[in-house]
Amino acid sequence: LDEAFRYLLAADNIPAVRHLVVMHRYVLTRQEKWHQLNRWIKAIPQDYLINDPELLIITAWIQENRERYQDLQDTIKQIDCLLDKRPAGEMPAKSILGELDALKSAQFYLQGDVGQAKNHASLAIERIPENHLSERAFAVLIYAFVHQMDGAVHLSRKIVNDAFSGHETTGTTYTSRLLLTLCFVDWLEGDLAGVQRHAARLLDMG
Repeated sequence: LDEAFRYLLAADNIPAVRHLVVMHRYVLTRQEKWHQLNRWIKAIPQDYLINDPELLIITAWIQENRERYQDLQDTIKQIDCLLDKRPAGEMPAKSILGELDALKSAQFYLQGDVGQAKNHASLAIERIPENHLSERAFAVLIYAFVHQMDGAVHLSRKIVNDAFSGHETTGTTYTSRLLLTLCFVDWLEGDLAGVQRHAARLLDMG
């Protein structure tokens, strides 16, 4: 893929570069290959990047992964602005809206805004396809965290356990993030036995 990317970029075929990035981005995030995705995004001309909501969503995920929260906030505003300027009746893909909801839910969680965080996380889970594992797991993670913050720890654990369905034995970032979520919730609740149990499963996967 890297070789294809370099050739397309050298040919100045930016639409083909975009197609390659968009087509393979979910594989890269599922495999935690953030360095490769970041390298691709940085190579795309800025004037092209800032006018493409999907490329900006990828940028936003990279910023979240790198914990560049101020940059993330600015990118989310850029995406909202682009979507607002779309012609009437022209709707962005449901999955893009879901990913935007997931990122917004994390921002509201960090601000302590339970209502907004819960609402956006719920919309994200509804909109993000099940095979977009990294992005969907992130939405589940925030949704569970918000319920724990709201005092409904039993619902927090249920959200995660329900999300495991069909993925219990897959060693993917999806399963890892769900186990990390359970570790975090149990840690905040002082359930050290729970933390140890879930951490042991993570170590086995690792």
